[in-house]
Amino acid sequence: MNKRNKPVTIGISVDLDARGSSEEARYFIGLNYVEALSQAGVASVLLPSEIGNLSAYLDLCDGFLVPGSNPGEMGALRRQEFDQALISAALNEGLPILGICYGMQMIGLTLGAELDDCPSGAGAIEHDPLAIPDQAAHDIFLEPSSLLAQVAGGSQKPMPVNSHHRQMLMRHRAFDVSATSEDGAIEAIEVPGRPFAVGVQWHPEYRLTKFDCAIFSAFIGACQSPSPRYLS
Repeated sequence: MNKRNKPVTIGISVDLDARGSSEEARYFIGLNYVEALSQAGVASVLLPSEIGNLSAYLDLCDGFLVPGSNPGEMGALRRQEFDQALISAALNEGLPILGICYGMQMIGLTLGAELDDCPSGAGAIEHDPLAIPDQAAHDIFLEPSSLLAQVAGGSQKPMPVNSHHRQMLMRHRAFDVSATSEDGAIEAIEVPGRPFAVGVQWHPEYRLTKFDCAIFSAFIGACQSPSPRYLS
């Protein structure tokens, strides 16, 4: 089937539990990532961390979702290397990409940023308040000129989000910061010059707000549009 005629397909990188022997290693992913895409009417393909298959993944998928990991953990080195290769390839090909929590951090690291611990002490907010982030934890503040501000309908009001992380990206000129929390932690980034290359530090797959749902709609909309294979 010609790629332009097939249903929209989004590749999702998966987490890897590599503890113990290689025979006991397992891939896994939270069901709500897949449900968030399935409910929007697109197909999901789970992508094993096989860099050798990257060209096949690029041919198969119209966009990519890099989901979260356990708070404070970067996960298996094999997954990190695969995710960075996937992010680099997607950015070079102009294919839409959405990074969530760890996924946002991996976009930033791929572009040369660094990680630091979340703020603590006076004026800091709790960035990992609940074991399951199924309710709003704090507000974020959108940059008015950002794509995410457009996704939010142009609203300049603080947006409530959940939170489930212990580290944060440090600023780097290779991406734009599109949202921060009250204590200055980077909550969202965008890569300029790409049709949709967005990372968010919270977990919109829980779909707690209309804004969370709108992020998935905007991502899927970008995946439905033919992407020029142009950028490098």
